[in-house]
Amino acid sequence: MKLIGFLILTFSLSACLKVTNVPSEDAQEDLGGERVAGVPQVFRVDIEDLPTPNRYAVRLPMPLASQQVFRYEKSAGPDSRLEVSAQLKEGLLYDDQVQAGKVYVYEYSAAEPLEKPVVLEATIPVDWVVPAGYSLQHDEIWDQYRRIFFNQGVVLSLNNFNLQIKADQIISDQAVIRTYPAGTRAAVGVKGLNGGQLKMVLRSGLGNLRFEFRGQEGGPGHPRRWIEVLGSNLMVGGSPGFPGGNSGSASIQISETHNLSFDVFLEEGHGGTPEPGFPKGADGSKESICIDDFRNHQCA
Repeated sequence: MKLIGFLILTFSLSACLKVTNVPSEDAQEDLGGERVAGVPQVFRVDIEDLPTPNRYAVRLPMPLASQQVFRYEKSAGPDSRLEVSAQLKEGLLYDDQVQAGKVYVYEYSAAEPLEKPVVLEATIPVDWVVPAGYSLQHDEIWDQYRRIFFNQGVVLSLNNFNLQIKADQIISDQAVIRTYPAGTRAAVGVKGLNGGQLKMVLRSGLGNLRFEFRGQEGGPGHPRRWIEVLGSNLMVGGSPGFPGGNSGSASIQISETHNLSFDVFLEEGHGGTPEPGFPKGADGSKESICIDDFRNHQCA
């Protein structure tokens, strides 16, 4: 079952918000109609996370009695505006008909034109669902997403590359971030590659995420071979096994309370198999995975 099927927690954040032409306090009293008791301040707007990826809702202040609220995509311009027919939720207008990555403009209008109409802008965040079997082919930085989803059993392979993640939240259903699969070995006569490095900076998280960081095993030694010298066959060549790679490392920082747990496995890359009469290749080094959150700082 995918994690996104059973999430019940939601989070709110202040929108990427721009307010223009805001009236003074005195002017606000003349916006046209009486304010409903208990309604929040006019110019606050929030964006609420919905459980599934790239689904958000904008929570807007209630309009005054004679006001209407219109919405349009900023890129499309005001000629495309439509009245917001949003549901009420906790004393706010609740608009869940928005799309990730778009900027929306909300206009509050009144029966009589305002000298300075109120205009709000809200940028809807973008999430990413990590594809199954995703494997880095170069260093990457993921800093453009609000939430990153790892569905059940997804494996993300760093190989020997580096990944930086900066996001509000990771939501993982028993996913794995690894460097190399067990038993990955370099070619004959080649040193094993080091595992990549992961740096993750989050506000929060949910679920379980496993780290499997191992170095690539060193390649076997060069094989011996027969050659003919003056009519005789001689065995020549051969070499020690080649060194294994280092495990790779990770640094995880989480700034607020979270429900994301981690399993950690670290293993150096073992040295390669030698030809008879030669030594085994040297093992790589086991590096560290450090997790720094509101509870404590610990490294494995």
